[in-house]
Amino acid sequence: GSPGRGLRPWCGSQRESLLMTAFQYLQSLISHLACAALPDCGCLSSTPANQTYHRANTGCHTTNKMSDSGEDYDDGNEEEVMEPLTFSMQKAAVVHRRESEMNGDILVEELVRSPSDKSGVIVRRMRFLSNLELEQTEVRLIKVLRSDAPKKKLPGSARDRAATRTRPPKPVLKADSTYLPYECLQGMLISIPLLPDWERNEVPDHDDRAFSVREKLEVLIIGLAGGMLPRFLRFNFPNTSVDCVELDPVVVDVAREYFGFEPDEKLHVHVADGVEFIEKAPEDSYDIVIIDANAVEEDKTLEAPPPGFITHACLANCAKVLRPGGVMTMNVLCSSPTYFQSILDKIKDAFFGRICFLKDQAEDADENYVVFALNHDAQTWPPSREELSRRLAVLEKQTPPLVALELQARVANHFWDGSGRTEGVEG
Repeated sequence: GSPGRGLRPWCGSQRESLLMTAFQYLQSLISHLACAALPDCGCLSSTPANQTYHRANTGCHTTNKMSDSGEDYDDGNEEEVMEPLTFSMQKAAVVHRRESEMNGDILVEELVRSPSDKSGVIVRRMRFLSNLELEQTEVRLIKVLRSDAPKKKLPGSARDRAATRTRPPKPVLKADSTYLPYECLQGMLISIPLLPDWERNEVPDHDDRAFSVREKLEVLIIGLAGGMLPRFLRFNFPNTSVDCVELDPVVVDVAREYFGFEPDEKLHVHVADGVEFIEKAPEDSYDIVIIDANAVEEDKTLEAPPPGFITHACLANCAKVLRPGGVMTMNVLCSSPTYFQSILDKIKDAFFGRICFLKDQAEDADENYVVFALNHDAQTWPPSREELSRRLAVLEKQTPPLVALELQARVANHFWDGSGRTEGVEG
């Protein structure tokens, strides 16, 4: 209807200006409330790294402001800050912070979904305050209905109780076990088809089921983070048994409380030093040993693994705990080609010269490699790219979540079969 007496209708620009002002005020209020909820919040700390992280990811006192058009603009402050993390063009907010003597403070950040996102998926990441640029893990949490909720005797009439029973149960958050982040973690799955006896023939060759993946695998993983890799293995390869070793007990606690990591009868976690665990483990215990631990030293030339894992003694112990024909898999993040070549040479010495690797092609992982080594002097190993792709195709038929990882394409373009030295390798 028409406006009331003495009132003039607002024009569109006035309305938009007022709404924008209200939105900015609400955004600032939320940021300051987040600060108050976190006693050790970075913006209240005198540590520059803490201030930088919080400013970049919560908007509190941020130097990266947003213009009315949504574009970043420079307000004249020359202080260097991290670029805001984005997921669906949204920033992340710290939802939990835990002190750790080994890794410094551990941050759990949750990526804010856009209002138009109705998927219900919540994405969380783990970071160490001592190395904010490196994401330790990422998990996708989905809402599921609890089927194990205890039944309670409901008060009231029979009609009221019947109506109450028809209400849907309250959903809970569960980690998506079909999701595996990061190319390096995904590439580690190639350890399975690299096993010489990875498949067994039980039915006639003309049958589509002629090859089936080994039913039982014993896997050792050094480095837990959020537990995404062991969870993926347990969910998608149900007969696989996994031992996880994590040096920092706080990481284990955070993984269980915020990333949906749930040990069971075939998934065990050991709080121990990885090098010592391998040294003390019985011989011929595992089919696959995966080393996915980050170095904490100041020298950034080698960010993974810690130097203790690439000594001749540790590599020899890795070979010892592997069964004949077992595969050692190592995540290597090294900025020096010469240093990387020396690591490959050490691994060759411990594993009959049988090595290969997959190059990580993520934009922020130019120096990331997943190295594989065979604990057997097999003349036909590693398999060719074509043979490895064939094996992956079989594996994908039996394990559909692997299809989305596009491992065949990565093997075709970025798999190095161990011949010659690394200079000039494709990818």
